[in-house]
Amino acid sequence: MLEEEAMQVVESAQSPRDILTRSQLLQILNQCRDQGLLLLRSIPPNDPFEAEIHTWEPAYETLTDFLLAWEAYQNVKNSLNSPDMPPYLVNRTASITLAVYLLGKDGCNFFTSQLWKNNLTGQRREDFQLMALSMMPPQQQEAYRDWVLRLFDRDMPTCRNILELLIIPGLRIPDYIYGAKFVHDALLPMGVAERDIFWSGPHQIPHNHGAKWEGYASAVLEELELAEDDPWDSAPLLTAWATTTVNNDNRRRIRSALADWGCDKPSELLALLKTALQTNDPQMREDLFLAAYGVSCLVRPNETWLSLCEWIINSFFTPNAPYRTNNIIIRHCARSLVERCLVCGVLITEKFLIHLHKPYVDANELLPIDKECVNRINEYYGIEPATRDLAWYVVPQAIEPFFDTSHFARMANSTYRDPGE
Repeated sequence: MLEEEAMQVVESAQSPRDILTRSQLLQILNQCRDQGLLLLRSIPPNDPFEAEIHTWEPAYETLTDFLLAWEAYQNVKNSLNSPDMPPYLVNRTASITLAVYLLGKDGCNFFTSQLWKNNLTGQRREDFQLMALSMMPPQQQEAYRDWVLRLFDRDMPTCRNILELLIIPGLRIPDYIYGAKFVHDALLPMGVAERDIFWSGPHQIPHNHGAKWEGYASAVLEELELAEDDPWDSAPLLTAWATTTVNNDNRRRIRSALADWGCDKPSELLALLKTALQTNDPQMREDLFLAAYGVSCLVRPNETWLSLCEWIINSFFTPNAPYRTNNIIIRHCARSLVERCLVCGVLITEKFLIHLHKPYVDANELLPIDKECVNRINEYYGIEPATRDLAWYVVPQAIEPFFDTSHFARMANSTYRDPGE
């Protein structure tokens, strides 16, 4: 604004009026200029015989945004039914967000109010509420939890929008309510199929018949990076959930990133596995163990890895282990990680190693016969699902060695036979 206008604003801000003289006020403006808070611009006049035109403006755009937001907040805080936005806020995203934030601090729910409804509707209104929510104190944030949860699984674009505007901005803030743990708690109770339709698919799918997975959104999960000093319950936990994606290229990137992050952090890696492996998604479990095994190969494990090894054995290999599984990828990676630590000198007690090395299947336990399949045997076509070419050529080659006595004789003389037998 022009210097005369700036002086009038400063003079009107005095309470009571006329405490400072005009020259003193101008000196304050000059001090603000010297401290980098205000900018003084000199514009040459059109008439060379006239004096230069002086204008004042805030030195930082954020300061301008805050002042505009404060002005709007003061005007509407006692009347949230104003349908039209002040002209000075239009097209100023940061100012609108700050105004919504200031209202939220007072306990005003902008989203459910009628404020500026002629300018902000639908998705844009949600966006401003989400952006402002990320800046609010925890007490105010908590009041919106149910609202955010309802939006979270509405569809893929909305979910990605919440990640971009609310989750990611505070991901590395300690005790942030809407961090990775919020996402974990929201996704964990869901079934795989229920979760996949809005969480695991691509971020750009053309609209067809209004399904949850359709639409266009930001590639927030595909572009999420891990920092070396990230705590396990921030970006690493969110990245762990991103392994449920159908994009195999992104899965490989995530496994590599988690392996790099986990180097020399066995306690952080253990905490991540304990929480993330609660998932019911086998793909996510596989990728987490592939990454964990990768970590053990990138470094030389020491005694700090002992707790991780013991937890893996107790959780996957003991007779009543809570995560006992037949999944060969999980079992191979889990066992290989422990074996790697053992080779590198980690002293794992024998009582744990017994469970690790014991065969998973009891040799004396016979597998039950599927009577339903037996009753449907067809000598020509085979047995479902192994029929025709599979039954004629593939299956015989796979099962005939089990009935070949010479095959067992070769195994008995094999150099791989257990020397203790």
